[in-house]
Amino acid sequence: MGMRGRIYTGAIALSGIFVALSGASLLGGSLPAGATGSGTGAATGSPLTFGVLATNTGSSAAPEDGQALEAYVANWNAHGGYKGHRIVLNVDDTAGNLTTTTNDARALVTQNNVLAFINNYNLLDCTVNGSYYASVPVADIGVEATTSCYNSTVDFPTSNPGGTIGLSVFPKWASTVGSDHIGILAPSVAGVSTLISALGTYVKKVTHHTLVQASVPLVPTAAQLDAAFVQLKAQKVDAVIMIVLAQTGASLAISEANTQGFGPDNGIRWMFGGASISPVGITGAYDELFTYPWSSSIPQVKQARKLLEAKGITEFDAASAIGYQNGALLQQTLDAVKGPVTRASILTALHGLKSVPLALTPLRIDLANPSSDLEGGVIEVSKNGKFVPASSYLST
Repeated sequence: MGMRGRIYTGAIALSGIFVALSGASLLGGSLPAGATGSGTGAATGSPLTFGVLATNTGSSAAPEDGQALEAYVANWNAHGGYKGHRIVLNVDDTAGNLTTTTNDARALVTQNNVLAFINNYNLLDCTVNGSYYASVPVADIGVEATTSCYNSTVDFPTSNPGGTIGLSVFPKWASTVGSDHIGILAPSVAGVSTLISALGTYVKKVTHHTLVQASVPLVPTAAQLDAAFVQLKAQKVDAVIMIVLAQTGASLAISEANTQGFGPDNGIRWMFGGASISPVGITGAYDELFTYPWSSSIPQVKQARKLLEAKGITEFDAASAIGYQNGALLQQTLDAVKGPVTRASILTALHGLKSVPLALTPLRIDLANPSSDLEGGVIEVSKNGKFVPASSYLST
């Protein structure tokens, strides 16, 4: 599986540089959707069609994301759908290709007449299609957006576009376990500086120390990494966040860090964020879930897992959690629609959703104004070849 299909995800387009993050889990309250629809029997009414720009193949493939969404919708339809209307998903696999992502979005609008987009698990979507969606206009629900592409008229992300994409959870946790000199290893590319600035502000707040940045290329050499480690060591860094490195660069970084006495073997806490895929086999490596783990005994988590298992889902990771969560978000959106379901009425409903429970977290979000939304997650650590929780759910 690719970036989004590993332990955590939440792919975010950073001016063309891909940051993939997130988690897997569920709400500590009433389950907002999935268990029931609008009736006791299967939906038989005219369909309500929604578009999904998927990445089911290619280097960042995460087919379980879409499978979980489809399973959620199938269960919804089996229980009456939306007021008897079947929910239909037109899923187009773009394979992460820019031209396909652009053309498929337009075809879904003009040929398939989709009412909105939901759960576009495509790293390019916001960047290449945002202005087109605004011109239609058509909603992009659950979009992964940053400040560079976010449009408040049609984009409805589940996290703050101007935030730290949840990375703030790691320094908050690290500061409670004795690591308060935080460093970040990242390439000097467009878009990353904004993220690092937001993270630096939060690190200063919780640790009273400055975030130490060391820059390396997307695919660094051992010598380039060694130079970065010298810089981090000089500032007494004892916890490092690695983001947006290619997988080969991330693997080399952790190996070289151990060789240079600056890795997990030496007590330095390394958290893998972004496209830097977490090496589950390296004891002591950390990653982050932005929801509760699927192994949680919370009733809503168990209920969601049971629903997905009944629909044949076997991959329980961050990507499948996102798919499930966005299915619940679509149901909450339609429940807020007044009158006929149209592109316009869906947009109106979304702008009125000011305190929406995220089905797979204990958080509530403001879809119309996500700038005030909290970030949160669970820190995991690699032990005996698998990630296990190292913290409770933390919000920042």
